[in-house]
Amino acid sequence: TQSMEVFASNFEEILPQVRAAIGEALFVAIDAEFSGLTVDKKSRFLSMEEKYMSLYKSAKSFIIIQFGLAAVTWDSAQNRYCCKSYCFYVFPRPVRGTDLRFTCQASSINFLAGHQMDFNKVFGQGIGYLNLTQEMEVRAAAEETAASQARDDQAAAAAAA
Repeated sequence: TQSMEVFASNFEEILPQVRAAIGEALFVAIDAEFSGLTVDKKSRFLSMEEKYMSLYKSAKSFIIIQFGLAAVTWDSAQNRYCCKSYCFYVFPRPVRGTDLRFTCQASSINFLAGHQMDFNKVFGQGIGYLNLTQEMEVRAAAEETAASQARDDQAAAAAAA
């Protein structure tokens, strides 16, 4: 069994190993730790669909701070399963005007701290990410900046000629 922590500083280096491990895997398991996860106290009386919707709505208030991936293979020579696991510390970084606000749930943070979650790794070394809406906004802003710069360059070149 191989286990590896992944941070912003080593993400590019480790990504090919992760892709290879997934490609070779018999199966892959994932896990995520959130900044909170509200559970409806009446959840035992809810249908599966209602329970899912309740968790879905509450999860939108929280962020993923750690993502785990385990790629499992079968070693027929040793007649055993082998596992390569990766622990990705993630945290949304402010990029081009995006500055995500998120909620923490005290009981979740207490649980994670009690199970040795290193929040310095999350907040200080976490891999930055954007949600889809933020990514589209950042891309549009970057394209507009590039187009504006090209127009300015053309105008300066015409004025110099």
